[in-house]
Amino acid sequence: MKLDPILDVHAAPVPPALSSDRMGELFIQAGKLTRAQVDQIIQVQESSQLRFGEAARHLNLLSEQDIQAVLAHQFNYVTATNLRVGLDAACPLPIANAPYSPEAEAIRRIRSELLLEARGLTPLQVAVVSPGDGEGRTYMAANLAFSFAQVGKRTLLIDADFRSPKIHAYFSMNNKKGLSGVLSGRSDVTLDVMTMVLPNLYVLPAGPLPPNPLEILQDPKLAALIEKLARDLDVIVVDTPAATASSDSKVIARQVGAALVVGREHRTRIADLRVTVEAMQDVGVRVFGTVYNRFDGRSGAASTVSPGARPWWAALWRRPFSGRKH
Repeated sequence: MKLDPILDVHAAPVPPALSSDRMGELFIQAGKLTRAQVDQIIQVQESSQLRFGEAARHLNLLSEQDIQAVLAHQFNYVTATNLRVGLDAACPLPIANAPYSPEAEAIRRIRSELLLEARGLTPLQVAVVSPGDGEGRTYMAANLAFSFAQVGKRTLLIDADFRSPKIHAYFSMNNKKGLSGVLSGRSDVTLDVMTMVLPNLYVLPAGPLPPNPLEILQDPKLAALIEKLARDLDVIVVDTPAATASSDSKVIARQVGAALVVGREHRTRIADLRVTVEAMQDVGVRVFGTVYNRFDGRSGAASTVSPGARPWWAALWRRPFSGRKH
């Protein structure tokens, strides 16, 4: 099996390319630096070969948040500067909180791959699935949805994981109302159960855990809900439970119509990935591709899987497995 790399996972963060003078002007206009401080930063840059932002942080003149806020404003790019999202260290949103990091760049690359794979589909509907727990389905679903909204796509993120829902934690929401209430007929699809996290991004959390998740998710309840909401949306991303733990993900993906399969390096067995892809295809689900997720334990940043491990997303992307072994 050949996997084609789409990102150098050890690359440095890549902010938009601007000259030091231009960067300095942006921070002066934003009231973050004085001319003397800009000159001081450029002096350190020239002597140490640091980027403008790195030199500013080294001198304790700017924080990472200051840098991202000013760049985001300059390039009309939505970040989490004024949003309460990704605050839980176990539920990071690098696409919002570190938009020029390798992780965020990887998410954007996957977004581009999906838009190419799904060209002509309106809206783009995708269930994010993986064989087991701890492989990053929810991380991928949340960050992908945010990334679609950043480029103006009207996006809905649905948490259909009635086994271990986490989407609400990524967006600092409560989970008292949500999808379970809608599918069981206890709630209507209104802003009371859906939250607009930022322009173009709505989130429908899982809601209270039902005693009979598979029965509530059965066709055509979820499909009918998606069809109703699809008229006003460009993208629908659905988070799912582990595929090997129950039939939920297969039932969900069949109603969504398409899936993105996620695996984690040193955790997911290739055989399990193959079984998951084939299970999706057996019920008529279009598998857009497989993301093989890599983690770098040298960083102190938290991840959805294990404290102290930093996620380097989309280290590898491939189209669906072809053929079956009998």
